[in-house]
Amino acid sequence: MVLNGFIALLNGCKDSFEKRKITNDVPVYSWQESDTTLKLLHDSQVVWKFNYANGKPYFSPLNTAEGRDLIWLRPVDHPWHYGLWFSWKFINEKNFWEEDEYTGKAEGIATMHQYSRTLTDDFYANMEMQINYALEDSTLVLIEKRAISVSPPDKRGNYFIDWTLHLTPQKDSVVLNRTPPGKHGGPFYGGYAGLSYRASANMTQHTYRHSSGWTGEEDLVGYGEKGEWMDLSGFLFDSKKESGLTILNHPSNGDGKVPWYIYKDGDFAFFNAALLFNNPIMFYKDETLKLRYRVLVHTDALTRLEIQEHYIDFGDIGK
Repeated sequence: MVLNGFIALLNGCKDSFEKRKITNDVPVYSWQESDTTLKLLHDSQVVWKFNYANGKPYFSPLNTAEGRDLIWLRPVDHPWHYGLWFSWKFINEKNFWEEDEYTGKAEGIATMHQYSRTLTDDFYANMEMQINYALEDSTLVLIEKRAISVSPPDKRGNYFIDWTLHLTPQKDSVVLNRTPPGKHGGPFYGGYAGLSYRASANMTQHTYRHSSGWTGEEDLVGYGEKGEWMDLSGFLFDSKKESGLTILNHPSNGDGKVPWYIYKDGDFAFFNAALLFNNPIMFYKDETLKLRYRVLVHTDALTRLEIQEHYIDFGDIGK
């Protein structure tokens, strides 16, 4: 009886250990919120943080599964770079991109309205918001309805962020414009506006990959070639993995491809889904411009085939 009881106790301890082991193998996620932020935590560590205090909501930090941040937030050289964010350059000739170094404000005024979110038990986040674009005299020129959905990390630690934008003019006509790039008669640095990524200062050995098959590792400003997606990867801190971020352009955007803007100069690594690179866009009060993108955060290197499979999956949404 005593022996049987001891064996039963051992089996019970084994069962308890196996249950703890299984539980410990499952990521423990939780949400954390403030009046202007939403975070996904893995145990006590931030996976990503969405910041929506102003009209340029952004993600920072944006961490890999190893806990390394992919973002460089508001670097000294360009304090209006918000890591992963969306901003126009000019709307009806007013600058919404650069911000005054003393006031912290841009010439054009973007403000956040009507933010809401839905958080699921399996750790998807769905956020909806309205962004108003106005001139200095508070004249409203453009209203944007934006939806952002973030997936939980998969088994490899990869996750995606979907962006859907509906833009409706509030004036008879609205012109979205940029500083023309060098190939169109502008300065060498021109061509940018839209969904943008500024890579961490701790990323080294930068490699850009374009859906056409082009790969670039050298310093480069401009680029502008059309494609379905672009990836920027490199090594963070002492990691032996090539982590990075891919932006996928949805096939419903324009002709299905978008020009990609690159600024690579030493540790300054930036790229942009540059919808306006070749031409400004004019649209009217009774029209709505819809744009969709997916951002894929990956802890380890992805092959072109893997990225293309993600692009196909994204393109199937909404068909």
